[in-house]
Amino acid sequence: MDRLFVPVVERVFTRIDEKNAALLAARESDDPEVRASVRGKRPTGPVTKQRVRGTIRRVRSDAEREHLVTFNAGALVKLDGGKKAKGVVFKVWLGTPRPSPVMVWTPVQLGAFLDYAATDRLYALYHLIAFRGLRRGEACGARWIDAELDEGLLTTAKQLTHVGREVKEGAPKTDSSDAVVALDMVTVAVLRAHKVRQNEERLAWGSAWTDSGRIFTRQDGRSLPPDWVSERFERLTFAAGLPPIRLHDLRHGAATLSRRPAMTSRRHRPCCGTRACRSRPLSTRRFYRKSPGKRLKRVLFWCLGRWLWERHPKLK
Repeated sequence: MDRLFVPVVERVFTRIDEKNAALLAARESDDPEVRASVRGKRPTGPVTKQRVRGTIRRVRSDAEREHLVTFNAGALVKLDGGKKAKGVVFKVWLGTPRPSPVMVWTPVQLGAFLDYAATDRLYALYHLIAFRGLRRGEACGARWIDAELDEGLLTTAKQLTHVGREVKEGAPKTDSSDAVVALDMVTVAVLRAHKVRQNEERLAWGSAWTDSGRIFTRQDGRSLPPDWVSERFERLTFAAGLPPIRLHDLRHGAATLSRRPAMTSRRHRPCCGTRACRSRPLSTRRFYRKSPGKRLKRVLFWCLGRWLWERHPKLK
């Protein structure tokens, strides 16, 4: 502990920068195997580096308080300021690269995606994230015992995350994430239809079915790897001819819908999990850029709801 000087801490971030450079170089490699080796991996951004430094600083502060060290090396390390990307609405897309790491669809684009993915077995998962703002891991970790469809409630008690190559179950990302999410009647109907399909798969697999208790599973009942769900979403987006966004961006798009004046009720509000937008309005909404025209937005949202109800007779 007493040998942790400033140059030692700086070497930690130098090593992070070297790994980031190697990862980006592997993405641009001509070797398919090299590109496949870094698939799903993301470089460590400036915000994460700030958090690493903060952890080192807190540990050193505790040691300094106990008189184990005489100075805080973490507080003396300088890093570039970490600023989170601002969300941009995909109004017009001409096949160019993403203008921002955080992009959201317009209601019309979201409706086009849901139209294309209506027959996909994971349609209910995309619908739940798009309208109720769950995180990817929360949706993959959702269990039927946490859902009260008659009451229109879903408790986000667990989430699935990747730890290396393994998928681990754990608590939600933040304390406020461990909360009850209100479900609108269309989302409840979508989940009921999904449960019917899952029961059919259970009967088809018979004794080979794995009873994981998850709402969203593989065809044999096993839990869904979150990275696989993201890749499937990206393939559907590409096939539908829509602007490329991440699965997590559907969560930010839920904040778009939550700004509709008629959706001010907490129970029927399709915000980012009915918790971040209420408890920390700036935490998730700062990613959302205002869409032009409140009246147009109100009409588009109403049309999207009517489309869902009319296109899916099983939901009625």
